[in-house]
Amino acid sequence: MIFILIGVAFLTLLERKV
Repeated sequence: MIFILIGVAFLTLLERKV
């Protein structure tokens, strides 16, 4: 489950950075 949280957080950061 931790991996899912990390993936979601990573995707969110990437989208916000763009």
